[in-house]
Amino acid sequence: MTNNVPAHYLLDKKDILILRTFFILFWVLGCFGFVYQELIPPLEELFTPINVVGNAVLMLLGLYTLRRPTDALIIVSLFALSFVSSCFVNDLSLMQWANGSRSFFGTIFLIPVFRYIWSKPALYKEFIKTFDKHIFIWLCVQAVCVVEQFIKYGAGDAVGGSFGDGGSSVVSFGIYFFSFYLLNKRLDRKNAFRSIRENIWLVILLFPTFLNETKVSFILLLMYFFLLFPINRDYIRRVIMIMPVVVILMGGALWVYVETVDRSDDMLDPKFLMEEYLYGDYTVEELADAVDWLMDNETSLPDMPRFAKIGFIPYIIDENGDHWLVGLGLQGYNGSVNMAQTKVVEEYNWFFLGTNPYVCHIVVQLGLLGLAWAIIYYFLLYTSRPPGYRKNKNIFIYSLLSFIINLAYGDLMKTPFFCLLFFTFTFLQWVPNDEEKETDEVEDEEGEEDAAEVLPLQ
Repeated sequence: MTNNVPAHYLLDKKDILILRTFFILFWVLGCFGFVYQELIPPLEELFTPINVVGNAVLMLLGLYTLRRPTDALIIVSLFALSFVSSCFVNDLSLMQWANGSRSFFGTIFLIPVFRYIWSKPALYKEFIKTFDKHIFIWLCVQAVCVVEQFIKYGAGDAVGGSFGDGGSSVVSFGIYFFSFYLLNKRLDRKNAFRSIRENIWLVILLFPTFLNETKVSFILLLMYFFLLFPINRDYIRRVIMIMPVVVILMGGALWVYVETVDRSDDMLDPKFLMEEYLYGDYTVEELADAVDWLMDNETSLPDMPRFAKIGFIPYIIDENGDHWLVGLGLQGYNGSVNMAQTKVVEEYNWFFLGTNPYVCHIVVQLGLLGLAWAIIYYFLLYTSRPPGYRKNKNIFIYSLLSFIINLAYGDLMKTPFFCLLFFTFTFLQWVPNDEEKETDEVEDEEGEEDAAEVLPLQ
């Protein structure tokens, strides 16, 4: 019998190596930015080498754990498509293709790692036990780092937590992912509201997300509370009960945001907020006219609003060979960081630089075939259930909605550390079958208890 044997005693050397490598990657990629920017500035020279080595380790870890033919086919197909698009169709060099490929490493090489961990019960148990400890420490670290950065720089992209300058969105998503995961895991279905009160510290740890001007945090906060409870026929009643708390928290968060980023009272107008966020100070027609003028005068437009860039995908592709099937190759995102920019990036830097929706990242570089590849890839990600596991609907929906948001919000998927956060959270939707199930029958019996609990709060 092995049921009473601690999980770490059942691990072989390969399992231990995988766990150690994963958590080393997690902390190095997730904290080096803050370390060199705020603590030890001379380490800045190591930033690029560490990222390159991190990508290499991520690739090796993925290949080391690769077991399923489907995962191998996904990796090979992406490399084949990107190679043809980059080197044959768009005449990029092998070095440019290899460098641009790094923006997909987190996407394709982490899946085999998690499939391997979830395929071995002892390794899964040890991973969850270790991860829960590490992620709580990580949440606390973000609170310290964000407060320090906010005091020093004010609200903005520089408030990126342990990830450093430019990591505000990465860290905000991560904070919501794992505060939600830990609270959902600790939620007593018999006393749900009492569980929230007893674990209120997990809600408090959300506060750093309102100090870095990340507007998507408002959406993530709504998802956080609306998806916290088991999704069954008693779900609507519980959501109605918690609505007053959500309204108070949203109002407080919006007030903190307005105060910290020094915006006008117009920020309280949803129409103004949405238009400014999506298109900046211009209409789509004005942006189109501006781009035509800028191209004619060989100048550049700094950081075009993210949603407007989606509308310019046809313009970019049509002006550069009309390669709708395979795109422009892997030249627009990593190639401008660690080596010379390509001609396309130099000419259309107003499009490639700054924040880009993930759909731009896929379609512009890999065309319609790349879009088809992405649809199949993410469909398999959310539907391929590991044997012996069942789906946590709450985490599944939160992850899926977060992915949909990123399609139009930003190309965070090109960042390996964000991929570590996102794919870990996504795989946490799969829980062992032998864990307590959330049935409608049990929830109906418990409904009156939760109603009695919430009444004294009114």
